Amino acid sequence: MNIFQISDELTSVFDELEENGGELTPELEEKLSISQEQLDSKISNYLGVIKQLESDSDLCDKEIKRLQTIKKSKQNTIAKLKSILCYTVDKFGQPNKSGNNVIDLGTCKLTAKASEQVSVDETYYNEVVENIFNLLNDANYTKELNDNPITELLSGWDDVSKGIRATISVEIPLEDLFASKGEQFIKEVFNYDAGFKVKPTISKTLLKDKLKENPNAYKFATIKSNKTVLIK
Repeated sequence: MNIFQISDELTSVFDELEENGGELTPELEEKLSISQEQLDSKISNYLGVIKQLESDSDLCDKEIKRLQTIKKSKQNTIAKLKSILCYTVDKFGQPNKSGNNVIDLGTCKLTAKASEQVSVDETYYNEVVENIFNLLNDANYTKELNDNPITELLSGWDDVSKGIRATISVEIPLEDLFASKGEQFIKEVFNYDAGFKVKPTISKTLLKDKLKENPNAYKFATIKSNKTVLIK
């Protein structure tokens, strides 16, 4: 079997692997295995396909960004055209029973319906939250947070902060729940609002360090030895 025959055969296998979402079946794994006799030819084929797939993947990223830009542009255009139509209907339409102006084209009916929306100044409330927590962080650093009521530390900020909410995310080791510090924290959280949400967070770096010290440290994690190929 010459190199061109190997390439033709592998092309079919590569296509089948891609159609399968990159998942190997026993049959595909057998076809993709490399023997000593096929070493140079098959590796060359593999490298060629990897390079092509990497190029295709980069093109997909660029195409996604391009389509997102087009989508945003079309959405903006739709919004502008609807705004013009709304102005036109409101100006030239006839009022219906609800008091909304209407233009009836026979095939469709356009109604300029009044609605109320809340407009917010994002810069304003972002700066309020940032400034308040900067003050609290400074007070914590200088130990004033322990010795003074928060109302005093944030004097003058109570009025400007009305209506603003903040999501506070705190990452804690679950082991802390079995210590006094964690117990105090979780009880305070439940006292404030029992409807809080919890999302698991795993640090594989920290797990790896512990598992190197003790392979049986965790029931849900182990260190698996894998080898990867570097292509330069």
